[in-house]
Formats: sequence, structure tokens, C-alpha cells
Amino acid sequence: MLPKDTMDVKEAARYLAMDERTVAQMAIDRLIPALEHEGKWLFSKKSIDKWRGRAPRASLVASPVARCTRACSSERAGRTPDGTGGVRGPFLGPRI
Repeated sequence: MLPKDTMDVKEAARYLAMDERTVAQMAIDRLIPALEHEGKWLFSKKSIDKWRGRAPRASLVASPVARCTRACSSERAGRTPDGTGGVRGPFLGPRI
């Protein structure tokens, strides 16, 4: 039985103010609490709120998504998250 507060990818993307493809990829990568049911990703509003560690409608500043976005944009700019521009670890793959 599915929770009553279940959302599909489109609803979760709207709730998180994110792109649908980003939310789906985060589910695939297990970066967000999700359940694959009959070939579709489902999200519990309660689980997402708990994952974000905040009450609904608060800022995303302290969320893992915001931290990932800042780190990823730093890497695209040629900097590692620590700001040194150093060598990437063996599990992160080659620098692009």
C-alpha cells in the first residue's frame, strides 16, 4: 500500500522547484528518497520534507541539493569543492 502523500516525478519537481529530469536522475542515483513502483518513480512528501531537514516552504540553502549544486558549479568552473583546483579522487572519474 502506498502512502497517501505520494507524488509522481512531475509533482515532486514542482514541490521541490526543480526540473523533472533532475528529480528523476536524483531518484535513479538514490540522492532523494524515492520508490520505483510499476516503472514509475514515486516520492513521499513527508520523506522529502524529512530529507530536506526543514519545514515545507523554507529555503533550500541548507539542503543537500543546494550543496551539490554549489559544488558541481565550482567543478565546472575548474575548481574542486575545497577551492584548490586539486586532483580528483579515483571514484570521481576524469576531469572534463
